[in-house]
Amino acid sequence: MSLYAIGAAVLAGALAVGVQTVRLASAQAEAATARQELATERMKMAIEREDAAEQRAEDEAAYRRSEDAWMRSIQEARDDADRERMDGARRAAAVAAERDRLRQSIADYADGRRTAEGAAATCDERAAALGLVLDDALRTSAALADGAERAAADARVLFHGWPASGVEP
Repeated sequence: MSLYAIGAAVLAGALAVGVQTVRLASAQAEAATARQELATERMKMAIEREDAAEQRAEDEAAYRRSEDAWMRSIQEARDDADRERMDGARRAAAVAAERDRLRQSIADYADGRRTAEGAAATCDERAAALGLVLDDALRTSAALADGAERAAADARVLFHGWPASGVEP
């Protein structure tokens, strides 16, 4: 081989090594850039996960506060209903006592223990009949009042216990 051929071969080999060195440096630079981008992306994802966890914790706390307020509202409505039921029972007892007093008064009058002077027998019969009617009317009104009190108390429990604004999950 001639010296020129050897020189050309060495030059070609040197050029090939140079090209490969440039390619290797370019690939290493690309790899470093990709590693940097991957690290940046991982950092962004970690920050997003932390932000999402914080937001989730805040949302859960807000939901718990809303739920606690709703439960307090329901309990207050139940307490009010219990107080109203007790008041209704007291009123019903008072009505029953008044009914019994009136019934006894009418019965006394009908038996002649309290007859007015000159009262006719028809007056006694009418008084007895009126006593029966009054007794039935008082029993019916007491039952209706009790039912109405219970229905009103239940309606108030529902009204006061229902959330004013929608509960968000």
